[in-house]
Amino acid sequence: MKKETLRMDEKDKKILQMLKSDCKMPVKNISKAINSPVTTVYSKIKKMEKTGVIKGYKAVLDNKKLGSAVTAFVCVSLMPSHVRCSSCNKELRNEIKTDVTEELKKLPEVECIYMVTGPWDIIMQLKSESVESVGELITKKIRSISGIMNTLTLMSVKEVKG
Repeated sequence: MKKETLRMDEKDKKILQMLKSDCKMPVKNISKAINSPVTTVYSKIKKMEKTGVIKGYKAVLDNKKLGSAVTAFVCVSLMPSHVRCSSCNKELRNEIKTDVTEELKKLPEVECIYMVTGPWDIIMQLKSESVESVGELITKKIRSISGIMNTLTLMSVKEVKG
């Protein structure tokens, strides 16, 4: 079954762009910027929320002020795809991915998890208070998760766009 996509005009795209830069922007300000009535802008936003184009709104936090100044990206490779269940002869790779991602989601330092193609199976973004705490998280918690074979950690030196 094919999902239907919402047809977006230029005003819809401008509304999304404005909400993306400031999700608390008043509808009145948006309506002035795109030269449309407030009621029209409001109904367009509600339609985008209802159809799932807008999945939610979030606060952008200052991690330095919260004590999580260090950002790291961790590439994770899982056990080889030839891992099979001995009793059912079924490949377990998808089950391993699900189990691993469920365990990773429990870690409060993990902000985002992406399933990716290429030499790595998962890439995740971490926020922590120090490089040492990132190292401890990886060595003591992440690498101990069953199904993880290798990790590669990339430390961010500067955020260019958040």
